[in-house]
Amino acid sequence: MRIVLTGPESSAKTTLCRDLSLHYKGRMIPEYARSYLEQKTNFEEYTMQDVLFIGHKQYSNSHEFKSPEIQFEDTDLVNILVWLKLKFQYKSTELLNLLISFKPQLYLVCIPDIPWTYDPMRESRFHQTKILKEHLQLIIENNIQFQFISGSGRQRINIAKFHIDNFMNKCNFAE
Repeated sequence: MRIVLTGPESSAKTTLCRDLSLHYKGRMIPEYARSYLEQKTNFEEYTMQDVLFIGHKQYSNSHEFKSPEIQFEDTDLVNILVWLKLKFQYKSTELLNLLISFKPQLYLVCIPDIPWTYDPMRESRFHQTKILKEHLQLIIENNIQFQFISGSGRQRINIAKFHIDNFMNKCNFAE
């Protein structure tokens, strides 16, 4: 089962992904963009080609997992597609097709209702709502289950666990 944490930057995706993978004893797929951009001499000068490469690598990292174990992903192609659209005004049909062919079972959409935390790699502090809307549009257009995650600290993880447990119970009931 694949569960993806998505949403605007600084919405606690990474922390929540780590906590959930520990709680459920699942596998965590980290955000590839961060490790890729940290290796660049000047990460602020990335190109559209860099983002496309990041998208393919994120997909590859997610796709190589083949086990009944639960997998938590710190972002996926939805984030990449939104990034390409907003930063470069580019729509990647290829990445969209990869998303459609390998949909997660559930998105946990992290609402940016917590204080924005500075990080030199973050660039969209004042566009959180627009980014969130773009994420939701892609998820809804592709008919993928999602739940909102809001609140702060412990609230966030408890809400996420509630939605995951309900989703897993529905899946088990349907079998």
